[in-house]
Amino acid sequence: MMKRMKPTVYLGADHGGYRLKERLREKLADWGYETADLGDVRLDSHDDYPLYALMVASRVAAERARAKAAVGILACRSAGGMAIAANKVPGIRAVAAPDRRSAIHARTDNDANVLALAGDYLNHRQVAAVAKAWLDAKPPKAGKHLRRIGQVERFETDGIDVVPGVLERDTRAANAAAKPLAAVSDWVHVDVADGALVPESALAEPSDATGIRINVKLEVHLMVEEPARFVTPWVRTGAKRLIAHVEADGIREFLRSVNKRVGVEAWVAVDAATPVARLKPLLGRIDGVTVMAVTAGRSGQEFQTATLTKVAKLKELKPNLPVEVDGGINQWTAPAVRAAGADRVVATSFLKRRKDVAGGIGILKGAG
Repeated sequence: MMKRMKPTVYLGADHGGYRLKERLREKLADWGYETADLGDVRLDSHDDYPLYALMVASRVAAERARAKAAVGILACRSAGGMAIAANKVPGIRAVAAPDRRSAIHARTDNDANVLALAGDYLNHRQVAAVAKAWLDAKPPKAGKHLRRIGQVERFETDGIDVVPGVLERDTRAANAAAKPLAAVSDWVHVDVADGALVPESALAEPSDATGIRINVKLEVHLMVEEPARFVTPWVRTGAKRLIAHVEADGIREFLRSVNKRVGVEAWVAVDAATPVARLKPLLGRIDGVTVMAVTAGRSGQEFQTATLTKVAKLKELKPNLPVEVDGGINQWTAPAVRAAGADRVVATSFLKRRKDVAGGIGILKGAG
């Protein structure tokens, strides 16, 4: 069995943790760790903890980005300030651990890569025990803990695609609403509702597709009982992605019809009240899933937070399957959706209320 390589330990402390750091540096050398002391290099009662926390955190993040083994240990009077500052650096998961048990938990469950210690509350023996326990603990390799860490990482680093949406009763209104969206986006999401699968009606007849004049790629959301009837008209209009509901009676016929088409994606939507398990028999036949974060049909509803767990479950069932979330998307829900694992969102009401559509899309892409 290969011996696990010991990480370089980057150290930082203000006046409240200076003596603790100096003693711990000696212990780390005894344990066989290479260290780098980023200061303070002398006891200065006027120094500021954020500067050392940010230096250590930035160095650890940079080394880890280069696939180098690196962790950080910080010390101040309470440990809390150091952890707060360090966590401002993307890629850093800093914790203040008051004892061995919490230190081990932080490593095995949260893969904490920076440890903050309290000079006011821990003596030198306790500090050594906590640091040793943390360094010896192994980070998670799989399972729920790794999934949760991934959610934090996506929130920090990933953007999310935004597809602007149109929900209008007739073709004239749909074309007018889509015009400013098509000017700033390569895709437009068009909602179709038959008044049967959902109470609302929008472009309710297959023939309505012929009146659509939107000169970008179309994603058409078929909230209808017989989605197969709508496939040919919308493909002729230029739809590149067709989405039908798993709750529709005609979902299998729809998939057979779309799967015959070249260059057209077959997606399935799952309504807010429908469990993800309902999709399992179809996962091998579809190109993606639209998870409804509201009850399908009406625009402007409030985001249902249970959506986040559904997205995470879908990504566990089939990690590479594209997932989009539709409904209740705004500058607050988009970051959570991104963290859960969604690849794109559909934004309708949020963009409709804004004069600057491009700016609104930018807010959602960078939200969080």
